[in-house]
Amino acid sequence: MLERVAALTGKWIFIAASLFFSLRYLIWRALHTLNYASDAHLTVSMLLLCAEIYGFVSVLLFFSSSAGARACGRRPAHRRISDGGWLRPILR
Repeated sequence: MLERVAALTGKWIFIAASLFFSLRYLIWRALHTLNYASDAHLTVSMLLLCAEIYGFVSVLLFFSSSAGARACGRRPAHRRISDGGWLRPILR
């Protein structure tokens, strides 16, 4: 039980730190690194910023969909590979 609580706490700490540093990076990127030298430079800078925001939103949606997920509790099937079994077609 204690291991499960520690695993959940670790997961939430990781999610919180990840979101904090990602948001901090996006704010820095938006406020300090946009190139205003010409319209072309600004367009490219804004496109890259939009791509980074899209990536952040994707990670946010991934975390929100998998934050409450649990392992199913089943053990993986044991396969004998000592004789090459499933690797035999690959090793030929």
